[in-house]
Amino acid sequence: MRKETIITKKVKRYKYYCDICGKEVCSSKTLYGNIKYCGLCRRCICSKCSMPDVHPESANSDYPDSYCESCYNTFMEYKPLLDDLDIKIEELHYKWEAEAKERAGLQQKNTEGKK
Repeated sequence: MRKETIITKKVKRYKYYCDICGKEVCSSKTLYGNIKYCGLCRRCICSKCSMPDVHPESANSDYPDSYCESCYNTFMEYKPLLDDLDIKIEELHYKWEAEAKERAGLQQKNTEGKK
């Protein structure tokens, strides 16, 4: 949550507060890069309300790094299903690739046979 404080007509200061506990996360005096947002609900979260990374082993993860507790718990319920889907997608990709190579080989044999 962002709160604006107007000092003068041209100078504004912003303070960011955790949407869960209300703790001040960052102000316009500090770097804006310190603000964390939940990867799913996009709420502003402090380091205490932020759950650990879900995929620390993978730098190129499909999933955001920071989650609030409720989104993290929901994600962990769905994670096994998502992992199963990833495996099925990989299996279908290999199957499709093998069939495409097989068809390409048949087409090549048919064109050689016609010559």
